[in-house]
Amino acid sequence: AKATNPLPGATIYYYLKSQANKVVLSVKDVTGAVVQEINAKAAKGIQKIQWDLTRRALPAELGDADPMERMRRFRPTPIEPGVYVIVLSVNGKEADSKKIVVKPDPLDHPII
Repeated sequence: AKATNPLPGATIYYYLKSQANKVVLSVKDVTGAVVQEINAKAAKGIQKIQWDLTRRALPAELGDADPMERMRRFRPTPIEPGVYVIVLSVNGKEADSKKIVVKPDPLDHPII
């Protein structure tokens, strides 16, 4: 038998009653700092998006850094295990939020 492995990260589902102009999923840490913003589908119905459990610098954080520094800082970096909040914003207004717990990867520690 042949099966497909699930994608790494967190699979997030959301429902829109009607077509939206803009949908953004913001991932925040426990302090409320934005870890990553993901532009999402704005179509009516059930939607699915995958967050790869990384942090990316937001454009405002990049400031006036030179192009090489911007590329280096915009690279995704793995997040730390902990509690995060996923905020769904539709047309610029917060529509819903849910907490998720990111657990440590058991394969990160060598087995002795």
